[in-house]
Amino acid sequence: MENWVATELIKTRFNVHKQKNCYFWRDNKGNEIDFIIEHGQKLIPIEIKSGLTITSDFFKNIIYWSKLAGNSAGKGYLIYGGETDQLRTDINILGWKSIEKMDRILVS
Repeated sequence: MENWVATELIKTRFNVHKQKNCYFWRDNKGNEIDFIIEHGQKLIPIEIKSGLTITSDFFKNIIYWSKLAGNSAGKGYLIYGGETDQLRTDINILGWKSIEKMDRILVS
């Protein structure tokens, strides 16, 4: 699923003549963010989970990274295997069928 999301992100940015600006982050303790996208002055963390049901564990890496990034962190995204979208205070949750919503935001 991560490969599919990476392909969609890079393809969308390429098609609107934007640099891919898509990175992976991992610290020496194994904490990781699947994708970080440069968007203006902000860094947008994106986590990919193939599970159909959202659990609190899905958010731990975005929360951890956002604390480290401080003011440079933008609102994060969780893309998961389910179909229900949710808007939360610090994280946008998108079902896999809604990835185009994130694409439109990140290419503006």
